[in-house]
Amino acid sequence: MCYTKYISAPNQVYLCRFLTQSGVNMFKIGEVVVHKRDICKITDIVKNYRDGVDFYTLVSIGDASLKIHTPVINDRDALRPIMSKKEAEALINSIPDVEPVTFTTAASGNEYKALIDSGSHTDLIRAIKTAYMRQEDRRNNKQRTNENDKIYFRLAERILYSELSASLGVPYEDTKQIVADRVKALLPVEEKDEVTA
Repeated sequence: MCYTKYISAPNQVYLCRFLTQSGVNMFKIGEVVVHKRDICKITDIVKNYRDGVDFYTLVSIGDASLKIHTPVINDRDALRPIMSKKEAEALINSIPDVEPVTFTTAASGNEYKALIDSGSHTDLIRAIKTAYMRQEDRRNNKQRTNENDKIYFRLAERILYSELSASLGVPYEDTKQIVADRVKALLPVEEKDEVTA
């Protein structure tokens, strides 16, 4: 078996390649993978699906009606395994150390998009923390919250918690609270009421 695997670290993503003897990038039927931003299960490998190329059939974990076909050999690394449970727990433990970023409201859309498109779990946490803190700051100052902050907060949460849910083997709707409880337990006493991710 071979695959392209992303391993989260506090400040970066490591890329490791594993190749079969034939050099073909191959997952097995039944494996849960990340396709771009969606958590999917491989339900079939269709031989010669298009132009003599084998394709995976994927079904979204969050929406069983969503079926995706993608080439087995994919130079764009559109597929990767989900984090292992150990990697997910290490990522959660790193959350208190992840710093939000600072940018202007005018540039917020591009900045959030760059964080989310980076492929880094740490950048997803950074986007969530940044959006949360910007919204809280505006509320505290009796200002209207920014639409980009709300949109990208929800998007980053969905992407991150969907994968953590699959990695930890817990329902999606429980994942946010599990993460919040774990992070709160890691914080110094004076910071326990300031959990933002």
